[in-house]
Amino acid sequence: MELGINKYLLKQTDIDFTVDSAEQAKENVQKLRDLLDLIPTQTRMSEEQLQYQQFSTPPNIAYIVSWLANINENDVVLEPSAGIGGLAIFAKANGAKVIVNELSDRRLALLKNLQFDEYFNENAEQINNILGDKIKPTVVIMNPPFSATAGRMGDKRSTKFAKAHIEQALKILQPGGRLVAIVGQGMSSDSSTFRDWWSNIEKEYNVRANVGVYSKDQSGRIKHTDEYKKYGTTYGIQIIVIDKTGPTTSDVITANEPSLENIIDLLEGIRNDIGQRGTVQLGEAEQKTSKPVSEKGTGKSESGDMGGIVSICYRRRGKRFIGSGRQWNIAGRNWKRYWTECWILRARKRTSG
Repeated sequence: MELGINKYLLKQTDIDFTVDSAEQAKENVQKLRDLLDLIPTQTRMSEEQLQYQQFSTPPNIAYIVSWLANINENDVVLEPSAGIGGLAIFAKANGAKVIVNELSDRRLALLKNLQFDEYFNENAEQINNILGDKIKPTVVIMNPPFSATAGRMGDKRSTKFAKAHIEQALKILQPGGRLVAIVGQGMSSDSSTFRDWWSNIEKEYNVRANVGVYSKDQSGRIKHTDEYKKYGTTYGIQIIVIDKTGPTTSDVITANEPSLENIIDLLEGIRNDIGQRGTVQLGEAEQKTSKPVSEKGTGKSESGDMGGIVSICYRRRGKRFIGSGRQWNIAGRNWKRYWTECWILRARKRTSG
């Protein structure tokens, strides 16, 4: 059923998953809820699903994670525990290169029906140790097991086990990149279990938000969310946003918002503040080659001197250029502004050279 929903969402044209507007994003969340209302609630889980905590991400929550990551066609997106692709489909809908990893052979076979760019079959607790020299994601979106270890610790359960997933994902994430994750409610910033861990993470990475998505029962203790109910659980969750841009220097947004729409309003500013993602790692590679951007398969620049201009702009911005001749379009953005900046950069290089 989940695979069918994911395939449908990739093919449908009624919902635009590329919108930037918070109001449109909230409308999309409601449309995805309406879709979920049409399906039965999952009440039975296989032994494998229970052992490895294979709770797929409902599309309403998965969409918000993707929206907060602010993914575009220039990104390389990794989903380390991809399941059946509930998060990854939204990265694909935004035109990114999508790499998925899934430990379960059964779920990996289902995942291959969605035609992502690369597939891996590794333990996400070791994703950087295994794949760190093979893939270079600029965005990581993830929903790791909240307390299971893929059999490594038998049937033992602890929310601490999720730390390895986050740590490895942050290590494989490229400088300037963003991680958005769904984790269990136990990983809130004020959790006594995770307080020291969060303090250490903040010393190395820029933690932007750690927001709860749950309601409380009358006792005020038992936390739950109906946003996940259709996919077999009501366990409360946290949505965390971390940028790999140096240590945390500003206050982390910590709140509890049972409404997904309120989370969009709360985190809209962070969503839009991604800086020049991708320029750090691309700049280093470009300095080694300093070749102009060329037509696909030709090895030649688009048009004489213009190739030099684009080469500099590519190093500066980390953007992919499309078009021909003088009609440049930079990933659908304001090409005139970029063209001006590129021309200035080229002029400065001539003056200093």
